[in-house]
Amino acid sequence: MRAAKQAEDAASKLRNLVHRPQVVQLLQRPLPAAPTAEQQAVLASCSSTLQQLKLALTDSYNSRSGTESVVQVLRRTLRHQPVHSAGVLLAWLQQQPQQLAASLKSSRGLDPGTLEAVWTVGMLMVAGLADLLLECYVTQRTSRASRGSC
Repeated sequence: MRAAKQAEDAASKLRNLVHRPQVVQLLQRPLPAAPTAEQQAVLASCSSTLQQLKLALTDSYNSRSGTESVVQVLRRTLRHQPVHSAGVLLAWLQQQPQQLAASLKSSRGLDPGTLEAVWTVGMLMVAGLADLLLECYVTQRTSRASRGSC
């Protein structure tokens, strides 16, 4: 259950991060073309936290430790509304679609203090959570189907 604890901790950290006053203030207007050092630090914190959650979800998905384990990870993680928190960040980045597109096109790596890092890791985290949900659904459907055929 180490992965469940890591996922829960990262989801909680993400929720708390998105509600911090400096982040709330930053999210109230589009990111300028040249972010300040403080804004880059916030972006780095967001991308790092999203990365931690993505890795914990990936570990949970790859462990294949059974449906109950996946359900436990989902319960503990979803309690902290990580999709909402990631959605807030992703929606904020979309306020300047041309800037986001230009950043993604010119990106040569994922520097944690950049909007392309927050975007990419945020999308990967949401996809990782979707993978876990799908895994849980498929496993439960397969389990029910096999019991019904006996």
